[in-house]
Amino acid sequence: MATATHHPISVSEYLHTSYRPDHVHGTVDPATRKGFDCSAESWIETVDFAVAGTGIHIGIGTIFAAIDEERSR
Repeated sequence: MATATHHPISVSEYLHTSYRPDHVHGTVDPATRKGFDCSAESWIETVDFAVAGTGIHIGIGTIFAAIDEERSR
């Protein structure tokens, strides 16, 4: 099950450290609207997220388009 967690510091700050996540599979920085795949224990910028071995996938653009649409109402 995917969960959303609040990062105590911004994703961009993590990118400039030697920290490599061992339990995080993906993260989205809402401030920059960038997504990062962390499944290989490194930060790889991505626009698509998927659950391996399933047909589950979503593009980061889809996420923010839905947010923008909701905010415009």
